[in-house]
Amino acid sequence: MKNFNLTVFVCLTILFSCRERKSDYPAIDQLKWLQGSWITDDSTSIETWALQGAELKGNSYSNREGRITEQLRIYADQGRPAYEATVIDQNAGKPVSFLLESTTADSLHFSNPGHDFPNHVVYVQQPDGSLLARVYGKDNKGMVLHMTRMAE
Repeated sequence: MKNFNLTVFVCLTILFSCRERKSDYPAIDQLKWLQGSWITDDSTSIETWALQGAELKGNSYSNREGRITEQLRIYADQGRPAYEATVIDQNAGKPVSFLLESTTADSLHFSNPGHDFPNHVVYVQQPDGSLLARVYGKDNKGMVLHMTRMAE
């Protein structure tokens, strides 16, 4: 009888651990508050995001350089949102990915501890509708950009 109970317990444990679990991560379409064009307070750059299928795709345009400097996307990596940045003149043009570390209804925190810089990318929607983007490294140093949504 003990072996039977142990076998049932083991089988149930395996069954429950293998069952599909509801993801704690938001679906990409729940992040659509990021959509639109955002200009920095000093007007040096514009970041644009658009929902395209199951991804948010974007780019960063430098007004100083007169060109797109980064291609961006947020996509699901095995159900977990990931932020990907391809900086045109860096990393041999290869993208760098950051996995979602934490989220709230109005913020996203992506991290990649193995990357040289940055290690963290954070977006926070402000109560007035503006956007803060914080990019920083292991030493907590980096930059904060305040952006305002541009009229469509």
